[in-house]
Amino acid sequence: MKKNILTIIIMALCLINLVLTAVIIFTIVPTAKKTDALISQVASAINLELTVDGEDAYKVEDLENHKIEEGLTKNLKIGTDGTSHFAVLDYVTVSINKNSEDYDKLNAIITDQDSKIMDIVGTTLTQYTYEEAIADQTDIKADVLKQLRNHFGSSDFIVDIYFGNFVCQ
Repeated sequence: MKKNILTIIIMALCLINLVLTAVIIFTIVPTAKKTDALISQVASAINLELTVDGEDAYKVEDLENHKIEEGLTKNLKIGTDGTSHFAVLDYVTVSINKNSEDYDKLNAIITDQDSKIMDIVGTTLTQYTYEEAIADQTDIKADVLKQLRNHFGSSDFIVDIYFGNFVCQ
């Protein structure tokens, strides 16, 4: 007799579990689908805003590198330690967007501008201390990129700049 009552209790609990699972599925799944749709809409809106800006709207195949083999040694700004330091670059590479509206006009003169590009890099380097230069180069590169874009008068012609063998002493 105890086995039958125990079996009935187990069957009743299984049935209650099945009913509660069905209730949860029918209440949670539609809400999850609506949430997923909302997240998808927000993600697509964010993606549209990023491509509308025009920045980073290029493909790797559209890039061309202009390498300036000229080395550069510049004194850095004196920092907190009070000693003078210098930075050495073996070369600088400028990444150019071939799909830029100004590509034909500016690509013809960029080789003649190598000394100006190196001057901009050198001037920017002298504005940083040893501690700043050794900690992170992204600020230096961002400043150089901003000044190069101003110099060439185009926001999408020069995409990025790379320092070859950047050493601070």
